[in-house]
Amino acid sequence: MCSTNSIVHGLPYPIPPSCSIPQLLGQQVSLFSDREALVLFRGATRLTYRELDKRSHIVARSLLSLQIAKNDKVGIFMGNCETYAEMFLGIVRIGAVAVLLNGTYTAHEAIKALRVTVENDSSSKWLSESYNCFLLRADTVDYSQLMRAEKNTTKDSLCCFLLTSGTTGSPKVAMLSHNGPRDSVDRKRYYLLSFPLFHCGGLVLGLIACLSHGSCVVFPSTIFNATAVSQCLAAEGCTGIVGSPTMFSLVLKARNLGAQNLCPARLRTGLIGGSSYSKSLWHNIREEFGAENLVHAYGKWSLSHHRLDDAFD
Repeated sequence: MCSTNSIVHGLPYPIPPSCSIPQLLGQQVSLFSDREALVLFRGATRLTYRELDKRSHIVARSLLSLQIAKNDKVGIFMGNCETYAEMFLGIVRIGAVAVLLNGTYTAHEAIKALRVTVENDSSSKWLSESYNCFLLRADTVDYSQLMRAEKNTTKDSLCCFLLTSGTTGSPKVAMLSHNGPRDSVDRKRYYLLSFPLFHCGGLVLGLIACLSHGSCVVFPSTIFNATAVSQCLAAEGCTGIVGSPTMFSLVLKARNLGAQNLCPARLRTGLIGGSSYSKSLWHNIREEFGAENLVHAYGKWSLSHHRLDDAFD
């Protein structure tokens, strides 16, 4: 006779109410202003919620100085780092749309992707100055102008364009609203993000999920590096990890090769997504990291809709 429970209880705290991403960040600043929100491993960058919020304000005002307005598209083409996060948050703060370009694109692929997202090439602007010079532009924009832009940004405003495929054919664009990229993670935990931020798994299950619940997202490196992930897990005391089966396999291999120099890493939870995986991999992850709350995410990644399941008991 089946003993499966007919009622399953979710998290012991409510999912955050629908709101725009800048509103969400503002709420978290009021609750956890001095809690770490973002860490770049070995990059000397540790940002609290207050600091990340402040930096996104500066980016937003700098964008306004360039006449960037609601629904304008702004491309981001870089690896996982604090600059990526603050640029994304600054873009969506004023109602503009972040176009998340695949960091592995060749020049030809990047141009092809931009042509898909830009309606009029003649109106496009290229940021040719250094990032520090760009940030200095914020001093030319009054806060009242930023407040007006934020007021016009709602939960239903477009948030970002996720580009799928495009290697052999034309890239396809998935459009997400501010209310779309939201997920649940446990509070007061450090989540190591292996996925790139241009991927839905990196943006939704990583950055936005952590911001939604006052957790900290940890970038082990700008691009995936199994050794860096392995070292970062223990050094930062990460309690969760998000990645694909291939990433987990490479991390396990890296830990086995450098076992004598690595501190134990114990995880409370982990999430595998992006492709199928073997039962042996699942058990190896649990054995190495002690992650009992290991779940599998699958579904329409580019639409930020997915399901979390326990796979092997």
